[in-house]
Amino acid sequence: MKLKRNLFKDIINLLSKWGFSKQGLFNNSKGEWYLFSQIVLILLHLIPPYPEIKQIPFSINTFCIIIGLAISILGLFIVIKAFIDLGENLTPLPYPMNEASLIKNNSYQNVRHPLYKGLLYISLGICIFSLSLIHLSLLVALAYILKIKALKEEERLKIKFPEYKKYIKEVPAIIKKIKYLDGYKINLRNVENLKINNKSNTKKNLWFVNIGGYDPSSMQEKHEFGLVIATNKLEAKNIAKSKWLVGCKKKT
Repeated sequence: MKLKRNLFKDIINLLSKWGFSKQGLFNNSKGEWYLFSQIVLILLHLIPPYPEIKQIPFSINTFCIIIGLAISILGLFIVIKAFIDLGENLTPLPYPMNEASLIKNNSYQNVRHPLYKGLLYISLGICIFSLSLIHLSLLVALAYILKIKALKEEERLKIKFPEYKKYIKEVPAIIKKIKYLDGYKINLRNVENLKINNKSNTKKNLWFVNIGGYDPSSMQEKHEFGLVIATNKLEAKNIAKSKWLVGCKKKT
């Protein structure tokens, strides 16, 4: 009885160390809901294939089983290696522990989220050797949940570790050359000082244009604004004048 109490106490202490709390279970303060969704999706991979494909050539079926198992085993190896490399920094929540340190070597040298990469490999392998549409949908759902979880985790890591922003620029999220997690970035530049008449400037940019004019039938002043693709400011304004405020006079 005493052994059970100690075990229960150890489990409670571990959950508390990871950041679990009663409040978090209700308000998802540290991403508890994402973790539970991830666990449910992983467990659902145990269901039988559906729809079941009965008439499939033996050679194709054997090939899919071998390839699928190989990918899943590779994914399992990646997960185990990432667990070991994290060591005491491991937490199932997308929220770093207070005493955590930033790991950038071993498994985390090539990708920022090797654990998630391994889980996706395992799921992909199951899809291939089971040839199941329902498992394919589980793979897509798992990828979506892991993306949200990873983004939440990185929000906290940027705050806790200032050097993490540089780490993001240098190391891909899950798979090299795939920007699914990293997304896209728009850089805004002040181009007021660019030479409008520079003929060598043929690169098109995205311009914000705001023009005004008046309606001759009512003498009412009108305005319209939007985005225009052009090589310079003058060209952008001329394009806007030709397409916007149709029928208005003295467009500026």
